[in-house]
Amino acid sequence: MPPARTSTPLATHISAFAEILTARQGQRLNDWITAVEADDQPDLRSFTAGLRRVDMPLVQSLTPRGQ
Repeated sequence: MPPARTSTPLATHISAFAEILTARQGQRLNDWITAVEADDQPDLRSFTAGLRRVDMPLVQSLTPRGQ
């Protein structure tokens, strides 16, 4: 049996971001960015900074109409 895989904080954040994208839950994006920044993820720092710059258009594109 292979050893159990443990999830790192980085992997957890990436999985959560993938869920936001695939489920089109743009309303969760700001909370995700805040969580990543609070967790001090250097590998995601420039990515989240870029997301903050394009926040509203991105959130609108990820949120189904009527929500």
